Amino acid sequence: MRALHVASFAAALVLSVTAAAACFAQSGDASTPVPGQAAAAPPHAGVCGLDVMTSTVFLEHQSSFAGTALRLRLRSARLVPNIEFIPMVEYWRSHGSVSAYGGVELTRSDATLGCSARWVFIRDHWQPYLGAGFAAHFLDEKLNAPGLGVDDQHDSTVRGAYLLLGGVTFPITKSISNFLELEYHGVSDFSQFKLHTGLGWSF
Repeated sequence: MRALHVASFAAALVLSVTAAAACFAQSGDASTPVPGQAAAAPPHAGVCGLDVMTSTVFLEHQSSFAGTALRLRLRSARLVPNIEFIPMVEYWRSHGSVSAYGGVELTRSDATLGCSARWVFIRDHWQPYLGAGFAAHFLDEKLNAPGLGVDDQHDSTVRGAYLLLGGVTFPITKSISNFLELEYHGVSDFSQFKLHTGLGWSF
């Protein structure tokens, strides 16, 4: 079952990246080209950036722990440059144990594949943004408590969730910036707030 979920996550990742690349590769200038001359896409079209970040995850009924994430920033030539589409991959893993009751170990992990759209408020020295989207959460839980008669119980599931986000980007150079972001995922029984901080590269 776990191998099936890993394969599903990998397939979904490949399909989403392929679809996004195909979509934005065809999102050139909507104006009528001059005969014999190729139509040039506006400078903001296509893949416009890459973000790498670390996360502090606040999971429902559990203390905080760390996660990581990677995402692209895409813009369409048919829309204003304030609108960005963000395919992303996020991952966290939490492990806890207690010595009471003969020893209890619980391991949880979540590999998330999602996409959101956000509106960026263009400013000179800082750029706030708000967005929303949808994500698929590939959740995995493992419990081992021999003293309670539970030996290596394992459960995997895939759940969809809406997500809301808001943050602020602070440009460092023309192509590099850092950012601070708060994100919420409305996963049934696994709702989670994520505090992201990271670096962004603009292309």
